[in-house]
Amino acid sequence: MESINLPPASLLTTHQFTNITDLRNTFKTAINTGTTPPYILFTGVPECAFKTLDKEDLLERAAKYNYHKPSGSLLLKLHTDPIETAENLFATVFSNELLLSEVSPHIIPRGGTAVRTEDEIKEPGLSYLPKEIPEGRSEIWPSVVVLFGYVDGLEYLRKEAQWWMRKSDGDVKSVVLVWVGRNKVGMEAWVQGARVKQQEVTQDGSTTVISGDDMVLGIGDLLLKDDVSGSVRFNWGFLPNMAEGVWGCDWPEGVEA
Repeated sequence: MESINLPPASLLTTHQFTNITDLRNTFKTAINTGTTPPYILFTGVPECAFKTLDKEDLLERAAKYNYHKPSGSLLLKLHTDPIETAENLFATVFSNELLLSEVSPHIIPRGGTAVRTEDEIKEPGLSYLPKEIPEGRSEIWPSVVVLFGYVDGLEYLRKEAQWWMRKSDGDVKSVVLVWVGRNKVGMEAWVQGARVKQQEVTQDGSTTVISGDDMVLGIGDLLLKDDVSGSVRFNWGFLPNMAEGVWGCDWPEGVEA
């Protein structure tokens, strides 16, 4: 059985499942008090209980959720200001770039729509799929996935990127990682299971330093067309703008970096 990928302990609180009522109460306490790390893990959640929760709005009140059926592990990612700020800015800028490149009419933004496999259910941060799917290709998987998280959990995000490409048998062509920290914001692009681009912004006192590669995303990957060239480009002002936004947010407990 494939083990579940989890964020580091500093970003996570863990609870053993006892019953649905207790799970609801634990979750509601976390979101109402705002005094918990950004991820909550419930272990030993039977599939019947998850299906009950899946029909309610409780899971929708978490930013994202992952459910690993074999182990009964339910990982909830809570709404936090820095991640939502980064996600909203990315979605807006990416939408504008798609319009400028005249690709927008051919793309379906799927947001955080869950993908359901035999063993797991996962929600991405953002996802995109072309309106025209190549013959024989599944519509379950997006062509491009964007994942958001904290710099403390960067290795967790990288393993998640590999999961999306491996589980989809290559149907997910690219995964973009966006991570935020108290003095660092970065992006990575993953293609065919390997990191190909990285850019980050670091704050050192009153100085902001930008380093890394030009961040681009191949239009052919978005449209699932190998014969299409061109790319969607994030200019060098994108990450500093994101950094300015997230550094002004209230930060959740457990986020050190």
